[in-house]
Amino acid sequence: MKTDPYRDWLRIESEDRPLDYYALLGLPRFTDDRDAIDQKFRNRSREVKRYALGPYSRLVQDLLDELAQAMVCLTHADRKAEYDESLGRQVHERPARWIRSFEQVLLDWRAVSPEQLDRAKALAQGLGVSLREIVCRSGMVSQELAARATAQAQWLPYLDLSELSPRPDLLKAVPNDLLRKYQVFPVTCELGVVVVACADPSNLAFEEPLRLAVGMPIRLAVASPLALHTAIDRWIAASRSLAGHDEHRAMTGQSAAQWTHSACVGHGASTVVDQPSAGQILRLWFWNAVEKSLSHPLISLLVVTISLAAALAAT
Repeated sequence: MKTDPYRDWLRIESEDRPLDYYALLGLPRFTDDRDAIDQKFRNRSREVKRYALGPYSRLVQDLLDELAQAMVCLTHADRKAEYDESLGRQVHERPARWIRSFEQVLLDWRAVSPEQLDRAKALAQGLGVSLREIVCRSGMVSQELAARATAQAQWLPYLDLSELSPRPDLLKAVPNDLLRKYQVFPVTCELGVVVVACADPSNLAFEEPLRLAVGMPIRLAVASPLALHTAIDRWIAASRSLAGHDEHRAMTGQSAAQWTHSACVGHGASTVVDQPSAGQILRLWFWNAVEKSLSHPLISLLVVTISLAAALAAT
């Protein structure tokens, strides 16, 4: 009997093909709970990856990409509303639970206390930087949690790039220097629109050059800066290996996607470490002062101001 990955791997009993995104992820139709959508995607992906090293590697790659398309659709508010309407749902407005600010998300998750948030907001305003930068640089929240909160606040998908398989056809269309410059990472393509992971969806400087590179419209998703840096470094290392191993792949019968997946797993981020410059040391001093000012509000703001001036002068 021919393998049906939906039935055999995901235990989907329905014979309907193609499956809608909710059925594919094992969710009740029109689920609005982003956390539930994300968890189902993770669970399904892990189930599928169990077969990655067997004779079904091509099926595995295709199904993982299909799962990613479902997740990025259902966690993007505008795209989800459009998709739900195509399935017969009467959509008039976004679910109320999705309409929250970045700071409200942090409070709801109990990532910060109201007092910490007030001090961070005052400091961000005084220094002219974003609240997200303050809470991350000061160590109040991790980059990953801040990225998740940003995605929640802006109704965008959050992507854990370590959970996703690279798409060589999309990545090879974008020059490596563009990936590095803008810290963006094309992830999948859903209905002719390329989904691109970025750290700051409010900074759209990369949108036009990236759209021209891939030749298709783009839709944004959010990933942590560290995850983006790691994914880009791994892809660039893997793509260099890929270019030099066409003959090997032809002999072993590996597809480009299979080779790239194994190469990306095998290559870590760059390990070259330079000695810190004077500017970097002063900037570190500055952010240490920020952290202390958040923990101890009675410390003079003058210390922070002097630190900032020194850091900027040395940049």
